Amino acid sequence: MTALNQTSKVILSSCLSGRRISKDEALLIWKEATYPELAVVAHEIRLRQNPPTVATYLIDRNINYTNVCNSDCSFCAFYRHDSTHPESYVLSHSILKSKVDEAVALGACRLLLQGGHNDDLPYSFHQEMISWIHETYPPLTS
Repeated sequence: MTALNQTSKVILSSCLSGRRISKDEALLIWKEATYPELAVVAHEIRLRQNPPTVATYLIDRNINYTNVCNSDCSFCAFYRHDSTHPESYVLSHSILKSKVDEAVALGACRLLLQGGHNDDLPYSFHQEMISWIHETYPPLTS
């Protein structure tokens, strides 16, 4: 950790001592520490919480609830600019339910909802969709 300034060294040492760090402290070490420096500290903390032969993970499902988008992101290959395009979609509750049911059957413990910037969907659409998921799948949202 020789490349780090004294403040970053103190923050990483306090992580190793078990103290939770603030968002500002996390941002500082993210900017200053190298990946290997962060990895060493993270691995040490992991080994204190789990046996060396145990790795944990989460099962999640990324559900694209609409492919209509106005953003033109360079990484997206499936969006449609206009909701009148024959390949555009907004998932109905029945299709959304089948996707969530499938995820739950496979052991999912969280959902990631992803959709384009669809100008035809009001803010209330998103509120209603999330409320519906909370009401229909309480174990995923608690």
